[in-house]
Amino acid sequence: MVPIPRADSIAMGKKDVKASAQSGAWRTYVLASNNSELIKEGGILRVFYRSMSCEGLCDEISNRFYVKQEEECLEYTVVAERINKSIYKGVFEGDNYFYSIRNTGDFLVYKKFNQDEDGNVTKVILVVGKPGSIPTEEQKEELQRILKENHLSRDNVQYVLEAGESPPSFLPTAYWEDPG
Repeated sequence: MVPIPRADSIAMGKKDVKASAQSGAWRTYVLASNNSELIKEGGILRVFYRSMSCEGLCDEISNRFYVKQEEECLEYTVVAERINKSIYKGVFEGDNYFYSIRNTGDFLVYKKFNQDEDGNVTKVILVVGKPGSIPTEEQKEELQRILKENHLSRDNVQYVLEAGESPPSFLPTAYWEDPG
């Protein structure tokens, strides 16, 4: 069973904005998971975001991203539907439930649960940013706090920065890394 929190228990914080502000171009910066094999190079949950869009009350969010497998980049568009006040559900490599835990305008942090066809649940923290955004020291510290709260060690984190506007040139980055 996927551990979906109640919508009223999700702390969004003062920096969060309306879901409609999520529309636009986004790039993957950080992936963290309790199953690091799925987010490492060639992993099916190692997603490289291009854009998100929603209309009106944002009852649906369209997510466009790439996954690189065996030197080939495959483009996907997944439409996720709002299932309650703050949580969305989309289908990609199983059922995916996600919600925003931080939105600074330049960066979005999502907590996601993927349940595959065998019933295995993988927790993922996804950080996407507007193209060219550089995190502040405060944002780096906030990410480290989020990772710690979710019991995700350094071995479970992939720092990713995409070079160029189209796959497959992806480069790791130290922008978000914890210096300690």
